Amino acid sequence: MAEHVRIDEGVKRGPRIQRRPGPGKLRRNADGLVQAIPPNLDPREVLDKYLTEQTTSQIAQSYGISRKSLVAWLRQVMPAEWKHVQIVRALVRKDDGNDGFETAEDALSLARAREMVKSAQWDLERLDAPTFGFKQEITHTIIPVLVINTSPIKDITPIAVPVLAVPDKG
Repeated sequence: MAEHVRIDEGVKRGPRIQRRPGPGKLRRNADGLVQAIPPNLDPREVLDKYLTEQTTSQIAQSYGISRKSLVAWLRQVMPAEWKHVQIVRALVRKDDGNDGFETAEDALSLARAREMVKSAQWDLERLDAPTFGFKQEITHTIIPVLVINTSPIKDITPIAVPVLAVPDKG
């Protein structure tokens, strides 16, 4: 069998470049918080902006940070409030889609409204499953297979059982 030969044999290579973490990597400080977030940024202010129809991209751009860092920071600092705000946005989007059903003048606007409602329902099912999720009820009917009666049996006569001698194997 022939020896393995590299296909790039003889190609000159330059020095290896040390790469820094890209923009998708989150740099964290000693406390575990995302470093790109300004230290004086109030998460409630960001959530209020998110409720006033601004997107996370617009909010992140106004603070000069990446959208991924902003969302990761919100999920870390205020997870319950972040989830609540997302539920509110999904409810508003669903309501907008329902309004679109009534005001649709052509097939395209009707399809857009239908997709808005579907998207909002999908988000609500995942964000708040106990309220908006699919409810499935399962009923089991169990039929007993074995019935054991533990009442004493009358008229039993004891039987003498002979004991056999077992030879010693010693």
